[in-house]
Order: sequence, then C-alpha cells, then structure tokens
Amino acid sequence: IGAASLVQYFDVEGQAQNRRLDLLIRGGSVIDGTGVGARIADIGVSGDRIVFVGDASRERRTAKRVIEAKGLIVAPGFIDPHTHAAEDLGTMAGRSNQNYLFQGVTTVVTGNDGSGPLPIGATLRRWEEVGLGTNAALFVGHGSVRQRVMGMSDASPDGADLEKMKS
Repeated sequence: IGAASLVQYFDVEGQAQNRRLDLLIRGGSVIDGTGVGARIADIGVSGDRIVFVGDASRERRTAKRVIEAKGLIVAPGFIDPHTHAAEDLGTMAGRSNQNYLFQGVTTVVTGNDGSGPLPIGATLRRWEEVGLGTNAALFVGHGSVRQRVMGMSDASPDGADLEKMKS
C-alpha cells in the first residue's frame, strides 16, 4: 500500500482525523516489507497504533514527541523464525526479550528442532501471565511428543503409540 493509500485508509476509518500525534518519526527511509524500495516518509503513532504514513508537514501533523530519523532506516519489526527462547520467555528476567528487541526482532518462533515445552497450553498461559516483550509463536516439538509417549526408546511406534502422539 502506498503512503497516500495508507493516509486515505486511516482517514476513512477515523483513526487519523486528529492531527495531533503521540509520536512522529520524521524523515526516515521507510522499508515496509511489501517489496517496494525504501522511501522517505514520516510515521505517526497515536496510542499503540500507526495512524499516519506520509509527509507530516504537508498534512499539518504535529506530535507530543518527535524522533528525527533522517539517514536512518525505519522498518516494522522482524520475525526470527528459529529461536530457542521458550524457556527464557517464561521467566521474569527473560520475559522482556530485550536481546531480540534491541536487534529489531518483534516476533520470535520457538519449539524448533523437534523439542519444545509440553503441554503447550500451560506455556502459553505462563507467557500471558508474565507478559512478553515480543510476540511469540510456539511449535509442537515432535521429539517432545514422542518422548512423552515412548520415553527415550528408539523403537518404532506402534499404532497405539501413534494415536497417543496425535492426541
């Protein structure tokens, strides 16, 4: 979506009618993940939402706080599709996931390599309770499921074992 389309969309939705923003990131090279090359634009934020992308001066947008981003790249958060962050995310010390945030990663995927916490529901509830600093996705580890059903056996699972693993 081009910047003009975004402005029009947000105005139609009533999100950007207020010209006063909480935050304005001004003059950065915006890379939006759509495959279009970088473009110089301002980004306006109200509350926890991006409500404006375009030329803030031309649109007479002001903000309580301004970040001058000239010469910097502004991009949405990145996704790290292969992390081993599950254990850290459930702790009070690791829940903020700052080591990823400082690198621009806002979504981590964990439970890779066939391992991961079981039951998943308990892990997701724990993450909800402690509050995470990033988004997180969790795979069901096939090795964890197999170990839950068969222990450390290297035997081939029989039909009953496979049904237990599926459930």
